[in-house]
Amino acid sequence: MKHFIVKTVLFVLPFACLILWVESGLRSATTQKFTKTKISYKVKKEYTEENKDSLQLIVLGSSHALYGVNPDLLSLKSVNLAHRIQDPYYDVNVANYYLEKLPKLEKVLISVFFYNWGSEILLTEPARINIYNLYYNIPREDKVYSVIDAPIFEANLALKTGNKDFSSIGRPVLKPRLAVEKKYWSEPFSINEFLHLHEYSQIIALGARYKYTFEARKQLAEFNSVGMSPSGWWSAGSYTREPNWKHAAVGAAEQSKLFSEKVLVKNINYLEGFIQHLLDKGIEPILFQVPVEPRFWKEIFPEIRSVYSKRVNRLVAKNGLRYFDHSQDSCFTSKDYKAPFADHLNSSGANKFTKLLNAEINKKDEINIRKSLCH
Repeated sequence: MKHFIVKTVLFVLPFACLILWVESGLRSATTQKFTKTKISYKVKKEYTEENKDSLQLIVLGSSHALYGVNPDLLSLKSVNLAHRIQDPYYDVNVANYYLEKLPKLEKVLISVFFYNWGSEILLTEPARINIYNLYYNIPREDKVYSVIDAPIFEANLALKTGNKDFSSIGRPVLKPRLAVEKKYWSEPFSINEFLHLHEYSQIIALGARYKYTFEARKQLAEFNSVGMSPSGWWSAGSYTREPNWKHAAVGAAEQSKLFSEKVLVKNINYLEGFIQHLLDKGIEPILFQVPVEPRFWKEIFPEIRSVYSKRVNRLVAKNGLRYFDHSQDSCFTSKDYKAPFADHLNSSGANKFTKLLNAEINKKDEINIRKSLCH
């Protein structure tokens, strides 16, 4: 019996070590090849903690702010704490993690975009949930809505926005990719759902979100901090070609189909409490929206644009906030966007936008700066 136990241990040990090595790599410093490149969340956290006594401004939001705001061009000492798919629940909790640690904090820039304000990470990229738990001790959000609450159509229906039919764009029409995910997360007898193992293990988190190796690698590449400045801005490279407008049309419509007004209201409620907390502490919250190419903006479902705009404007008016809405800013051309997308700025577009935003924040020389940047 003793001999059998020893053999079993020797057989299991290498696999256990391999699992621990992979888990460690995913948590601390990984790309799909497990190099020493740091995970983007860690880069931002290290920079924030190293500069906590001098930081005056933080940027919150999703990938639009991640790509669109370069903290190094802002007059105040700043850090970009935006992340891909980051919704207001995580914006608020990431900021709250630091509020008492940043004695010189004066302003908080909050990115506004209909997609991340009207959707939830749990339903879009749940693999990120445990990363927030690991780096910021943020618990899983309790109040989440079923994907059924978002207006997702059946996969075999043609997608139509107004009178324009995009069903012939060349790929299956908006297959509801969240259907399988929803089944996984809501399965009553799922061990992971019962124990929330994804909050403790990167391996399980990625496994829950991605069932194929190539998808897992794609996700890891997105977490990778290659191209990120120490202050948290992710450089999207320079202009190389026009955005793919068919891709942009599908992207805008796909984001529209994941939007839920119920989620939007819930997220705005999170932000209202947070905004009041900032005001009570003498910190100014400022809302902003990065530019998106007009053709992309037009493909967002009209009823969503209307509901979203009304809700945001109501939040601004109720709390007396400054709101810099550049969503349809004519200063930006197709050369300012990250191909193939039309809703994310490339490096030159981000630098232009940040300079305009900085002038607006400081209320200084706005007209001349705009003239110099907008040819």
